[in-house]
Amino acid sequence: MVASNKTDPSINAVDIPHEGPEDYNNLWQKLRSITSYLYDNYYNKYDWFYICDDDTFVIVENLRLYLESEEIKLAANGGVLLPMGNETKQTPLMLGRRFAFKGDRTDIFPSGGAGFVLNKAALKALVLLAIEDFEPHAQVFSDDWYIGRAMQEVGIVMYDTQDDKGGERFMPFSVSQVCWCLACSLGLLLFH
Repeated sequence: MVASNKTDPSINAVDIPHEGPEDYNNLWQKLRSITSYLYDNYYNKYDWFYICDDDTFVIVENLRLYLESEEIKLAANGGVLLPMGNETKQTPLMLGRRFAFKGDRTDIFPSGGAGFVLNKAALKALVLLAIEDFEPHAQVFSDDWYIGRAMQEVGIVMYDTQDDKGGERFMPFSVSQVCWCLACSLGLLLFH
């Protein structure tokens, strides 16, 4: 579904009202409303919820395979045993590209650019515990930092989604940004 300020059934867009103006500098209020809408309307229908911006590209089959992997099933079951299918509790998981606020590795938040994934337990904790009282009227663009901080305050930290070689599974940067960063780090900038 597409969260919007207009309902358009042809693209499954839903008008989701939020506090404050329809503005980039009000993304936190938009995210609060969107996640509440997801919880109210889709919680019982899905196991995972991927939240991203309209300029994010995802390879759905890769994401599906990752969410169905033994690693993620184990993590969602508390990290001890693989689920048997009769579990009544789930460990809240928030997956995505982890960033450390100002380099502080105790202040981790998901990159909004790469999107992030919540399992049912994480969505429930976010809506019913985390966002209820966390900066309820703030009008800011840094919704990704706010969601990370709100989740940390209820004891949920982001799961490390790097592969076994340290590669990122969620990439918030464009190819041109990655090339620029590599060129800078290798001293390959050429000027004429």
